[in-house]
Amino acid sequence: MAWRGWPAQWLWVAGCGLLFLGLVLLLGPRSCRARRTLRGLLMARSRRLLFRIGYSLYTRTWLGYLFYRQQLRRARNRYPKGHSRTQPRLFNGVKVLPIPVLSDNYSYLIIDIQARLAVAVDPSDPQAVQASIEKEGVALVAILCTHKHWDHSGGNRDLSRRHQDCRVYGSPEDGIPYLTHPLCHQDVVSVGRLQIRALATPGHTQGHLVYLLDGEPYKGPSCLFSGDLLFLSGCGRTFEGTAETMLSSLDTVLGLGDDTLLWPGEVPLPLLLPAPHSPGAPADPKPGPKVTQLQLWWLLGASSSSGADSLHSGVPALPHPCCSHQLPLPASFRPLGSPAGPRASQRDGGFFTTRA
Repeated sequence: MAWRGWPAQWLWVAGCGLLFLGLVLLLGPRSCRARRTLRGLLMARSRRLLFRIGYSLYTRTWLGYLFYRQQLRRARNRYPKGHSRTQPRLFNGVKVLPIPVLSDNYSYLIIDIQARLAVAVDPSDPQAVQASIEKEGVALVAILCTHKHWDHSGGNRDLSRRHQDCRVYGSPEDGIPYLTHPLCHQDVVSVGRLQIRALATPGHTQGHLVYLLDGEPYKGPSCLFSGDLLFLSGCGRTFEGTAETMLSSLDTVLGLGDDTLLWPGEVPLPLLLPAPHSPGAPADPKPGPKVTQLQLWWLLGASSSSGADSLHSGVPALPHPCCSHQLPLPASFRPLGSPAGPRASQRDGGFFTTRA
């Protein structure tokens, strides 16, 4: 027995090797040197063979789901009340509620208060999302999934089973778990007064979608739920696309109105930190992306000096203006009493970086 000319013994050895690699990633302790080395190899440039194998295992097999479940357990143990304190926003009878999930992700509930209907965006932790649904006293009728990765789609199964009338929306090109209602570019999902338009933004994945909540029906600002397309300080990695594809998708959302609010799917802290400077190296006349000391103080939380952990010390999550030419930090992203000087955003190596 052979496959495409490969001896059966080779296939057996290759299969055992892949299973071993997956088990090292899943079961090895975080401090394990072998796990760190293997993860570094798998997270190398996307054109490398090892990365493609690891990515395929994550997105197409049960190993990816087990890895997601392990991430979920660790995050729940580390942050039993969520990794940050969120603040809902009210817009004339429409509420947007951020839900902190995993270590740096956000799910969202979009609620029509009068109709008591809710839409969930990227519900990766079904337990956290369900707790918010019960607290708000609303009925979940739709799930909007930006893409297939488990840290955005992991809660689809549990929530759709718990809420029998709930529809799961997303791109048919992305293989989203438990998808019931495929969407294409410019399709509109209507729930009560909520009018939510899907925009195709490939690059991070082939079928990545972002969702634009139209502000006109409730006389408020439009809201963009950007998934892993656009963050506060950068964009998602091009797992299934090119830099040109990603830039084209970014141009799509940067052409929205200046009053559009950005609700990102993640807040990756490393992109907000200044690049480390090697001792003895000459000063860079053109320093890389950085934030001011006061902005960094706000982002990390002044009560702690422990780097990434202090991001989770009660910093409120607030939306960000999504403008066609600039991405300035609004007053809500500065500590009280900080200077409000001009800040501009520019393209730098395929990323949108806020410069002081």
